[in-house]
Amino acid sequence: MAQAGFGKFSDISGQDAITAHLRNALSTGTLSHAYLISGEDVSDTMEIANALASVLVCEDRQEGYEPCGKCTGCVQAAAGDHPDIRVLVPQKTTSTGVDDIRALTADLQLVPYRASFRIFIIPDAEKLTPQAQNAVLKTLEEPPEYAVLLLLCRNTTGFLPTLLSRCVCLQLKPVPDEEIGKKIAAAAGAMPAYPELLYACAAGSCGKALRLITEEDFDGYAGAALELLMGLKEKDAGEIVRFCQDTAENGRAELFLFIMHAFIRDLLVQKAAGSGTNLILTGNIQYISKTAGELSFAVLGRMEKTAVTAQRRLMQKGSPQLILEAALLTLREEMNGEIYDRQ
Repeated sequence: MAQAGFGKFSDISGQDAITAHLRNALSTGTLSHAYLISGEDVSDTMEIANALASVLVCEDRQEGYEPCGKCTGCVQAAAGDHPDIRVLVPQKTTSTGVDDIRALTADLQLVPYRASFRIFIIPDAEKLTPQAQNAVLKTLEEPPEYAVLLLLCRNTTGFLPTLLSRCVCLQLKPVPDEEIGKKIAAAAGAMPAYPELLYACAAGSCGKALRLITEEDFDGYAGAALELLMGLKEKDAGEIVRFCQDTAENGRAELFLFIMHAFIRDLLVQKAAGSGTNLILTGNIQYISKTAGELSFAVLGRMEKTAVTAQRRLMQKGSPQLILEAALLTLREEMNGEIYDRQ
């Protein structure tokens, strides 16, 4: 669940156009009552929301429209308990309904407690039902002067056109790998063991990359996953089942399938190009080159299909452990049974 916190525009990487737009709106007094901020990872959109909310409740704004970080407003924002920064927590995890928006609307009618603004943040706004979107739209027809709504989402495809027309839409851009690397080095004190794999997994999201490194032991898990994949031909069913059970229980099924897909992708690239370039798993070139030479395009194509099918089934909310087991056992069979088919 996304949480409000303290933020600064100057700490946001790779989103200069958005931060410049918001700073200009603050300096000219043209701040909108509603912003729809879209990006692949909720941590990145929340970073934008936190930076704007922090400067709006700061009692001693600094040059460049940055919060001071020291006043009561900033301290409360950092603690996540500022009375004028509200984060919507819906009743259901699968959708945000009209009753949730009605509760927000009632809260919105209260004048600010400390600041000049009241900021309402709606994470996962793509989960708003059509009825809930209409309720938001009604709120935006005559919003209180002090109200700022920040709708955070991954994409804007499911929103009503009328709601989109009432919001200033800000779409985050993928952050270059170099910028992500700088963020990681500053936060973790060192570069990851598998940088290209991490960058590919993060897909331009600083927040996701940092979370993987600092909270989910990306290096340790990626190492274990690659060890399993590179030794898959010799693994017995018991080892595979235990790995899949551990991965599923720790909520890493999606991450493993991404690593597995990157592994197969590199085999295909090496098979086609034979040059060792444009690989994700740059630290495993010797294995990739040897194995790509042993497997046929037909086998690699079936392995690719297995990976895609597993990812699709996971998205459809199938059993993570069973999906991983089926995929890995199929891959093992392909790699062992067809290894000498070089067509």
